[in-house]
Amino acid sequence: MADRKRRRLYDNYEYVGEVLKAPNIKLIVSLVSQKGVKSVNIREFFRRGSDPEWMPNGKGMTIPVRIPIDNIVRTPSAEIYLLVSKALKMAPNFPLQGEDVWIYLDEENKF
Repeated sequence: MADRKRRRLYDNYEYVGEVLKAPNIKLIVSLVSQKGVKSVNIREFFRRGSDPEWMPNGKGMTIPVRIPIDNIVRTPSAEIYLLVSKALKMAPNFPLQGEDVWIYLDEENKF
């Protein structure tokens, strides 16, 4: 068997924790660094049936902790945290469904 070429994915990686999203899907949160930028990494993993092995499915996001954008140092991770906190506060009063809140997708109104 030929040796596979190794490719460095991150300069540093630290597991933070995980959350079950469904019986066979979980999100793993980690802190990573790559090319001098620290980021929060959220990746989705899955397992098939009763298989105990969790596999990455390619879905996820890496959100920089601090990064210069247009000559201004931004904090995307902190901004996402605030928006998620806001959404969680809104959730108890958020209607699950109803004609007055349905969202439609058509050629005129692209969501």
